[in-house]
Amino acid sequence: MLQNGSKSTNFSVFAAHKDHRKHLDSQLMYHLSKYNDRGVFPIIVIADGARSIRKRLTELVGNNLIFILDWYDLSDKIWQYMSQIARNKSQKEEDSKVILAMLWSGQVNESIAYLQTNIIGKNELKKQELIEYLSKHRIEIINYERRKAAGKKIGSGCLEKANDLIVAHRQKKKGMAWSNDGSESLAILKTVEINHKWQQFWQQAA
Repeated sequence: MLQNGSKSTNFSVFAAHKDHRKHLDSQLMYHLSKYNDRGVFPIIVIADGARSIRKRLTELVGNNLIFILDWYDLSDKIWQYMSQIARNKSQKEEDSKVILAMLWSGQVNESIAYLQTNIIGKNELKKQELIEYLSKHRIEIINYERRKAAGKKIGSGCLEKANDLIVAHRQKKKGMAWSNDGSESLAILKTVEINHKWQQFWQQAA
């Protein structure tokens, strides 16, 4: 999810075939410029921890981006790691809630210290991996409580919903199977329909 400054923006959903990536990139840049008042960044990006997202957007836009780690992805990551670290279910739930409470208010250093000093887990390797993950994304973990109270987004759920509308609801029904090209082509047509540009699409295609 992308935001311009302090305001959430409503982007059209768009997609392109894998061979038309440059066209998709140009669409993205066009939409970004529309919602940027002075043609100057920064733009706030709410994303999971995937390096590929950061790399691609940086290639397109440059370094004037502010990344925020998706709160819901961060929460899932904590629960997943604690399932492998904690010695039992009760320890998992208790320690996960403590760590998440700290992260909810942006206390990354405190959460790392808690992991280092208060948790004796069954898997020290996984505990170290979690510490490294939090350290790597330290500047992207913000005070989510304050941001949410201000009415701003803390996750990219709207994009997950777009994926459901474009792909899952249409292509993942019982008995369906798609080739890569067929799936991508259908996703493009579904995107056109969602954006209410069906007539425009066929006029241009004619």
